[in-house]
Amino acid sequence: MSSSKNMQQIKDDNAPVKSERIIGCLAAMGAHLIEQDFISSYIPFVATVLLKESNSTTDNKVEVSILLKRFAEDYGFEIDRAPMVSILNKCVRKGIVVRSKHGNYTVIEDKCREVAISDTEVLREGAKYQKVVSSLCEFYRDRYNIKDITESQVEEKLLLFFNKHSAKTLRFDFKDDYNQTDQKLRDISHYYIISQFILDKKKHNDDVFPLIQHLALAFLMSSCIAYTEDRDDRSQIDAFKNLHVYVDTPWLLKIMGANEDEMQEAEQELLKRIRQLKGNFHIFRHTYDEALFILNDCIHWIDNPECDVTYASNALRSFIRRRFTKDDVIEFVDTFDYKLKSNGIEIDDGDYATGRYYSTPIDEGTIIQTIEDTYKEFDPNKRNYAKQKTIENDAKSIAYVLRKWDNRRASTYRQAKFVFVTTNESLAYAVRRLPKNYNYNQINHVYPCITNVYLGTNIWLSAPVKTIETFSLKKLISDCMTQLEPTEKLIFALQKSIEKYYKNEPVSQERLYLLKTKAFSNDYLMNTTLGDEKNFNDSICEELIENLEAEIRQPLLYENDRLSSSLKNYRNKEKKIKEIIDKCDYRASRIVKIVKNSALSAILICVVSFLINSSGALKIPNGIVLILSVILLISALIEVVLRFWDRKIQSILARILRMGSRELDELQTENIKNEQFEIAEEEYKLTIQKKTEE
Repeated sequence: MSSSKNMQQIKDDNAPVKSERIIGCLAAMGAHLIEQDFISSYIPFVATVLLKESNSTTDNKVEVSILLKRFAEDYGFEIDRAPMVSILNKCVRKGIVVRSKHGNYTVIEDKCREVAISDTEVLREGAKYQKVVSSLCEFYRDRYNIKDITESQVEEKLLLFFNKHSAKTLRFDFKDDYNQTDQKLRDISHYYIISQFILDKKKHNDDVFPLIQHLALAFLMSSCIAYTEDRDDRSQIDAFKNLHVYVDTPWLLKIMGANEDEMQEAEQELLKRIRQLKGNFHIFRHTYDEALFILNDCIHWIDNPECDVTYASNALRSFIRRRFTKDDVIEFVDTFDYKLKSNGIEIDDGDYATGRYYSTPIDEGTIIQTIEDTYKEFDPNKRNYAKQKTIENDAKSIAYVLRKWDNRRASTYRQAKFVFVTTNESLAYAVRRLPKNYNYNQINHVYPCITNVYLGTNIWLSAPVKTIETFSLKKLISDCMTQLEPTEKLIFALQKSIEKYYKNEPVSQERLYLLKTKAFSNDYLMNTTLGDEKNFNDSICEELIENLEAEIRQPLLYENDRLSSSLKNYRNKEKKIKEIIDKCDYRASRIVKIVKNSALSAILICVVSFLINSSGALKIPNGIVLILSVILLISALIEVVLRFWDRKIQSILARILRMGSRELDELQTENIKNEQFEIAEEEYKLTIQKKTEE
């Protein structure tokens, strides 16, 4: 595929193609996906353009070049001549067009009308996705305070996001209608915001997410269809069967799970599909050694206080982000060989520098130089000194594949048999710039190194729709997670910013430690820069330190507030208990006092009665005198007892009253559980104060 395929093309038309038209077309195409024959899904759209163009001619003949131009004008994206010819060949078989001797196509209007899709349907399908666009616009404004972005701009960036993570076979014709303010926001920042938006909708099970998923599926399949070359689609699928795929180190670590789980799931789904096409997976011995070196390096740095994340590998940053301990990483390394075996990945220990391979004219130095020149062209500031060993290993893998080809001529990858697959687009591009005597197959667009996206785009052509839906979802989430990872440029910018900050500010070792070890531990840096190193400013390090310190203090302060609140509640209960106890004591004292007064009154009444009876003033019956005598004795006894033991009796009575109080019983049960709470809380306060100061 030529380099022009990898670049967005801008035309000079006066009226820009509306992105909502493209979304409508992709949505309609997604609705018309035909099981096991995806190329036929394009036929209704091509038939519509054929019908329109034939009406402007006298002989109903249409040239392919005119058809390509009109298709791009109507639907907003371009496809190459080769896949268009494949679609036209299917149209010929269906009787929609007739191919003439001069390469033109005669349109059969009646047949075209039967299959053509109306503009109304395209607009209707596109209208369903207006909710996605509106929701994304709202996300820009609410989450990132970007107020002046329009829906057409959001649509454009959403489509470019899908295209960034595809084989880039669909080329869009957007006009730059951004105002001066928004030009400061580069595409990488938009991709970061869109990734956050998609993950947010998935996390909250928002009804917008299924619409995003369907749009991503339609884009994936449209990209796959647009990629087919000028041959039957069945042979294109067969061209990738029985491959021996050699995996590069970053892709291997993704497959093994050294990155986010979502990334691993997407790669596992792709491997599963390749196996269905009878593909085999291998790694060269130096790839195995490189992967183990990276993982063992993770063991050394994972809990090391001197760890500097600006120099960390993607695997180490992923382990830190997922809060792996040293034991977790050791376990990961110990089970690495088992993971290789369970994924069906074999280690190739062949010696490709001797024997029959020695005479193959492949100079690894030339490959290294080509890779370095390409990297410098794409990024003049690339830190080659840190990547030199990786470049040498990649060059060795490419050289080994070329030696395994042994100058064999191949028009398909199946004929080439061996291919080195990488996640690095720049590396795959560099291979296409090797001298022709290194790869005579480049005339057939067959290269020793291709990307996993390129391979996946081709092999999904033959997969059932349900299988592709599963893969599309996992790929969408994986693409979002990838976009949230800091780029090498961003890491390099952070490193330079830390060095500058350390020189210009009297920063403590503790703060410097925070910057070096925790810079990517939260989303603050990525949210502040939107993943773009151009958004760095002079105060970024100070802001980052303050955010990290606040994040460390936050759980401690939260716990302190929680404990303080619990203590306040505990003390309120204590106060209530005391009130109930005081109330019981008061009631007990009142009861004792009443009984004491009653006994004294009874004694007085009895004494007076006896005096009246003995004086003869009033004759009292003997029975009553007996009763009065008993009352006198009891009252006297009560009076004596209360005079000497009134406090003890009052205490016993108060205790009985407390036992009868259900509310007090419940409060005292909680009080027993928290009887040492106050002491523990005070000790914790001291611990929090110490940690906060640190």
